[in-house]
Amino acid sequence: KGYETFERIKLGSKGDNIEIDIVGFQKLLKSERIATIEVKEFDFHKVFKQALIRSLFSNYSYIAFPIKNTLIWNSFGTLLYNISLYMKNLKKHKIGVLIYDDLRKEIWEVVSPHFNKNLTTKYVNLLKEKIVGELNE
Repeated sequence: KGYETFERIKLGSKGDNIEIDIVGFQKLLKSERIATIEVKEFDFHKVFKQALIRSLFSNYSYIAFPIKNTLIWNSFGTLLYNISLYMKNLKKHKIGVLIYDDLRKEIWEVVSPHFNKNLTTKYVNLLKEKIVGELNE
């Protein structure tokens, strides 16, 4: 709540390119907060690695899984199993998990992220520049 959101933000140059699925930016009185969300339908390992990289420059890092129809509900058990396998690493790296139910238009926070204050300045500054550019358009 209270975040401006942006989709498909690209950072870096050719050899150092990072694309973020969703970025949330919140301006506070004396600081800013950045939340990143990486979305995948099935590949838990890949989305975890992406969120781990994004956690270097975001205060809150999430992985998210959309549930689009009843066929995908059948893989819900697999998703819960993967969350349980990764729970130790999710907690260690302060990464949260969201599930988006497209049928009901609801988002569930299954695992809460923890605030990360140890950010990599280079990417934080690049991200802020991109966001300011988007806000000024």
